[in-house]
Amino acid sequence: MIDHDVLFFFAFVSFLPVRKAKERPKVYIVVSFGLNYKVESPRIQVATEPYPNRWTHHMMISSAEEIDDELMGWIREAGVFSAGKREKSAPKGKKKEDTGEGRGYVL
Repeated sequence: MIDHDVLFFFAFVSFLPVRKAKERPKVYIVVSFGLNYKVESPRIQVATEPYPNRWTHHMMISSAEEIDDELMGWIREAGVFSAGKREKSAPKGKKKEDTGEGRGYVL
């Protein structure tokens, strides 16, 4: 899994088996991202709601062409959703700031 050390993750790349072996391409990655709603798309292999209004989506990518504007839009949207959760988790009177280390607070 590839990720960055932040308090709330919003997208991952992994090799999770989201389909049965006979249905998977020989070469693939799985892109996972979180949103506050379920994406209804045939491109999404699995979507779960581990917490109310927090949907985790898993998408199998087997060619560079599948990394398109639609996918990148979902990832950007996931980043905005994650940033909103970071703001809500900041201690009262402080604003959460992405310091590159993902856990910085400023007054």
